[in-house]
Amino acid sequence: MKIDDLKKGLKETSFSKSHQEYMTYSKMKVIDFDEFKNQYVSENKIKSEGIKSNDALYFGRDKDYFIEFKNGKITNEIVFDIRKKIYDSILIFCDYYSKTLKDTREKMEYILVYDCNLKHPTKFEEEKSDKKFLQNLMANSNSEIIKFGLRDFESYFFKNVHTYSKEEFEEKFVKKYEI
Repeated sequence: MKIDDLKKGLKETSFSKSHQEYMTYSKMKVIDFDEFKNQYVSENKIKSEGIKSNDALYFGRDKDYFIEFKNGKITNEIVFDIRKKIYDSILIFCDYYSKTLKDTREKMEYILVYDCNLKHPTKFEEEKSDKKFLQNLMANSNSEIIKFGLRDFESYFFKNVHTYSKEEFEEKFVKKYEI
């Protein structure tokens, strides 16, 4: 597999086919992990039906990042799909790069970028009564809110997990790493 052939601008990996729009316009180079998965299953002669993958993989100096873009309502079915993408992507990554979960727990982070302007009808969305409590807790804490039940993967697969709105993603990731 030629990794350089899989590099694209982050913009291209953020394209939503169903909404016909990009979730970022960043030109920073990432690995198109959907295409990486396609080549991996082809080279290993694996039946690819049902195998999912995250959108992008970014190798930083001190951390690596899996990035998934979701431009639409996040339902329980979408949460299941996101979780499946995480499991499958970690397995593929670890196999290809000869890494362990210990390695990914120490050096890899996960980012879900979503549209915060939509109502996300999942069992994982905070209840309105809990929102003020969480805001007060967050104001007095260094922790960040991780939505959609994805905190389960923190310290299990990843060092940190983030759920960012498009704007937060630009501020907290793109501006930090884009050259």
